[in-house]
This record gives sequence, C-alpha cells and structure tokens, in this order.
Amino acid sequence: MKVSRTRPSHPVPPYLHGELKDRDQVLSHVGNFTHLERRLFHLLCSIWEPEIAYTAAQAHADREQAKLSAVLPALMEKLRSGKLGLVLTSVQGEAQAPRAILLTAPASPVFYAKLVEEALQQVLADPTRPLPGTSSFAAEGISLPRSVARPLDMDGLAELTVHDPPPDYFVAVTRTSDTDALYVPSTRPGLLIPVLLKKLRHYLDNTNLLAHLARLGETTLSEIERRIASPDAAGWTSMVELLLEHKGAIERGPVQVAPDLFTAAEGLRRYIAARRELAQRLQLSEEQKAAVAQQIEQSVKQAEGQVLSAEEFDGLLTGLVRETGREAEHLRTTLRKRLTEPPVDKNLSRVVVLTDAVIHRDNLYLTLLQRMSTLADAVRKEYMRDMQQLLQATDRDPYVYFFSFENWEYDIARRVAARDPLTAELMERPALVAEAVVHTVRHTLYVSDPREIKRHLEVLFQPGGITPRPWVYLLSLDLSSIFEVALARQGVLKQIMMRFSGRTDMLRRRFEETVAAAGRPARGSGRSRIADTLDLLERGASEQQPLPGPQSAGAVAVDSTAGSTRTGSAKRAPGTQPDDDQSGVRWGGLGPRARKSAGEPVRRPYSRKQQEEAWREFKENLHKKNSG
Repeated sequence: MKVSRTRPSHPVPPYLHGELKDRDQVLSHVGNFTHLERRLFHLLCSIWEPEIAYTAAQAHADREQAKLSAVLPALMEKLRSGKLGLVLTSVQGEAQAPRAILLTAPASPVFYAKLVEEALQQVLADPTRPLPGTSSFAAEGISLPRSVARPLDMDGLAELTVHDPPPDYFVAVTRTSDTDALYVPSTRPGLLIPVLLKKLRHYLDNTNLLAHLARLGETTLSEIERRIASPDAAGWTSMVELLLEHKGAIERGPVQVAPDLFTAAEGLRRYIAARRELAQRLQLSEEQKAAVAQQIEQSVKQAEGQVLSAEEFDGLLTGLVRETGREAEHLRTTLRKRLTEPPVDKNLSRVVVLTDAVIHRDNLYLTLLQRMSTLADAVRKEYMRDMQQLLQATDRDPYVYFFSFENWEYDIARRVAARDPLTAELMERPALVAEAVVHTVRHTLYVSDPREIKRHLEVLFQPGGITPRPWVYLLSLDLSSIFEVALARQGVLKQIMMRFSGRTDMLRRRFEETVAAAGRPARGSGRSRIADTLDLLERGASEQQPLPGPQSAGAVAVDSTAGSTRTGSAKRAPGTQPDDDQSGVRWGGLGPRARKSAGEPVRRPYSRKQQEEAWREFKENLHKKNSG
C-alpha cells in the first residue's frame, strides 16, 4: 500500500475575494508599485492557483499587454519583501530556474515554509551560500514569527522526513550548535540531507584539507576520498566524526574553512543517528516477523464467514503495525508479501487475495463448495420460475438460453457472476483452486493417496486435468427435471392442451438434447459428490471415508436411498427458504430433501476390493442396459 504524501490544503489569500481597490490597498501597505506592476498583480490574482506555473504567468501577461511579463521579476521581488509571494525554483545543475509563482496572505506560515525551502534550493545550486538558519536570516533582516517557528530536535526531524506531511505549515528550528540553528521547512524536510551533503562535498573538494584530515585521522588520503565518495551512511558517519573530533585542529590548520562546515557535519551526524534509532524501533527480528505474520494469518483463517474484504485485511496489518512512515510501511509490505506471495512455481499462498476478497488457503475449497451449494438452490429456483413462464408464454425468445447447451451454460455463468463474483473469479483461476483442493485434502482429511486426491479434483474438474466442469454439472442443473417439475405445476387444462398440441413432446425432446450435449452424469452423482465432499470437510478428518467415484455414489454406502443423499450444504444463506416443491418430483438434485432420522442406517466405507467389485458390476449392468 502506497503511503499518501499529499500536502495540507493550501490557504487561499483573503484579498483574492476582494475588489481591485482592496488589492491595491494591500499593495500600498507593502511599498510602492508601478501601474504595470499593479496590473500584473491583479492578473496573477485572476489566475490564482496554489502554485501558478511561471511560464503560464508569462504567457497570460504577454496576452494581456505586450512586454507586461517584463515587470514580473520586479513585482515578485517586491512581493517577497512584503511577505506576499515568492518565485519557486527548481535546481538545474549549478543554477536555479523559476518554475512557479506563489501568492499568499501577508506573512502566512506557507510563505515562511516556502521561503526556507527556497533558501535550501539556493545552497543546492551554490554550496557557498549559507545554510538557512538564525544567522543567515538575521543578515537579511528576516525573523520567523513564533506562530511559524517550531523547535524540533533531530529525532523529531528524522520522523518528519519519513511520516506523512503534517496538517499545517511551519518551519522546524533544529539546533546544531550553541550559537546557531538550522531552519527546515515542513513542506520538504527531506531536502535538508542533500543540502548538507552538498555543503560538505564542496568544502572537502580540497586536496590540502583532505591531506590534513588524513594526518589527523592517522589514515590515508585514498581512504578519506573513499569515505566521501561512499553512498553508504557508514562512510559519512566516520567522516563527520573525524571532522567534529578534530574541529579545533582543523580551524588552526593550514586550510581556512567556514564555520558552516561543522554545522553541516553536526547536522548530518545527528540525522544519521536519529534515522538509525527510528529504524531500530521498527526493526523486527525474523522470529518476531513470523509471529506477527502468524497472528494475522490466524485472524484471516478465523474470520466470520471465512472471507475478509481487502479493507479488513489492511486493517489487520495496520492494527499490528500502527506506526506511520516509510519504515512502518516497509514492514507492512514485508508482512503482506510473507502471507500473500505463493511459493515459486505455485499459485496458492497462505492468504489468497482476490479482487474483492481475502481468504485463507485452508478455507478456500470449503468456502467455494458452500457457495456453490447456496448458488445451486438459488439459480435452480430462478430457472424453475423462468421455465414456468416459458410454458405460459407464446414468445420463447426471452428464454432462448434453454434451447442449446452453449447458451444455457453462458447464461448460468452470467447469473453466477452476478450473484457471487467470488465463486466466478475462483473458477476462472483453476490452477489456484486445484492447489487449494490438494492442500485441503492433504491437511484437513489427511489423504495422501494420489488416486483419492484425483477423485477429489474430479469433483470440480474434468478427469485428467484442471479444466473446470460445466456449470450445469457443478450446480447440478438438470434441464429435463426442471421442465418436468414446471410442467407438473401447470394447470390440468394447460397440460392437456400442451400434450395434444405436441408442444410437450417437442420441448421434452429439445431439453433432452440440451442435457445430452451437456454430458451430464447419471442423476444424483454430480450434485451428491459436492454434497459428500462438504460432509467430509465439515466433519473434518474424524470420520473419514473415501469420496465416491463418478456414478458410484450408491455403490459404496450401505444405505443409498434418496433420504440419505444430501443435495447441498446444511448452511443456507440468510433469508433463503427451503424449496416449496410438493409435487414429489425430484429435479436437479433430485427433489425435496429428506431429513435424516435418528435411526437412519450409518454409512460405512467398504474396502478397496469391495469398491472395485461394485464398480465393475455397475459398469457391466450399465453396458447391458445400453446394448439392450
């Protein structure tokens, strides 16, 4: 998650809302302005923005009157003296180039913050310029109002450089010696460090001084040059320590140096120490990171409903790492990666982040099946209503999806995506779901037999791969059964008319063709396999039994009647009512659910040999039936 670096709202100068005479009066309090300067000031007010692009100001001025832009530098210098405005610059090589114009209320905090920022920019362009501070500002006759100056030690300044910008404008006053203090703007506190380095490199670009430092430090000239060229904080730490330790000897030495050399050295030393201390406060050992990650992972796993939103997941990270700033954000990113990045060549991470949801890997397969169960009930009822409307209608165009497998499958996918985007997204990522199935079977059911794992995969995927089964299979939508139930719900007269007109036989044949094109398995097997898997997962490994193979749900159980076949998860969506079908005809899964009684026979697993024998006999009977 990227840290926001937005600035606080820019205060609008009150004179912008006044009339021309009010603005003229503001200028009169500042000094003498020419007619063209006043006219240009009014123009700038009319195009006011928090920062007016310098080139845009020049263009507007030239369009207003030829050569009007020529008085822009003089106007801005007077506004600077009156603490009403500044020219903001950017450093290009060894020079500053104007980039924007700032107009502010008289002596406002944003004016002083930007004034200090520009002073630092000047040092970046010309390191011989003094660092902004008490002495340099006093030399220009400028003093900071108490409402703007804010004492801040180097620890506070270090935190200011890594945290989000403060909600107001001010100038941090950081003391580096007994006689002077550095000014740092709240707008760009991080600018101080490159300025200090620029100042130090400027003074240390002197071979005689470096040779003198090498003698004082009892080291070589090449070692001193290596420290200066080093981008590492450790190299500069030793360098500034050498400067400050031998300050007196350097001042009495053969090379004359300016006092702000030591101001820069002390400022850099304190800043580096403060940043290190701040980093250590946020630094966790690998064991601590693992413990925090495990705590977050456990919260995700135990989430109500087994699914979290992205905002809730971010809230878990923020709740355990409350600090702000770059180091804290880096720690949160590290923890997030530890949890959400899958191993190499894998798709399943400990915590799976989807478009609008976050879910633990242990819950992914179970949640998917539970959602499919709820979807199956809801979508089947929708199609039941549609089929009844089709039988009543004279125009079948609105229900054309019933008349081909491709159209029906497309319509089911559309309804699933609308009702449950999470389920739709998961089935569009078959590799992820397949890994979740294998993980769950191994760690929840403690199954390691590859043949059993393969059978579990075939609950959702076509045999021999990870191509998802059609939605008609996954949701156990039997179009012929839906038609028969809808037909039975028609009035007797309607049924007779449809039968005599031939419409009943015609529709029955068309829907049987659609079912045949879908490649539906024998009734009960597709839906009951999902139901059986839900039973296994919800019970856990305490009552393990082999998952029935295709078309064998009744071959491995003592009792295989309809009353012992579960058609969906026991958990229903809030507000969902049981099906009100009283016709006794089972459809899709197949008919009213029978509640298990206390005396219901217990399902028990047969041995592997018995299962194979039952499967062989079943296939022989099926072959005889088809050939006969």
